[in-house]
Amino acid sequence: MQQLERGSAASDIIAISRLSPIDRRVITHAVKEIRATQERMASTAGSLGIDQWRTPTER
Repeated sequence: MQQLERGSAASDIIAISRLSPIDRRVITHAVKEIRATQERMASTAGSLGIDQWRTPTER
């Protein structure tokens, strides 16, 4: 809202320096969890044949 009030275009970019230390830790933890999940999914996808990518109910 502050961006719009200043006449700037709205953006989803956050200046880390404006966040509290707790918010920075939460975001850091979330990013690490996302990265770990992506790595697990890439590993799983790489070890399965394409016919195994379907959901169990589609088999």
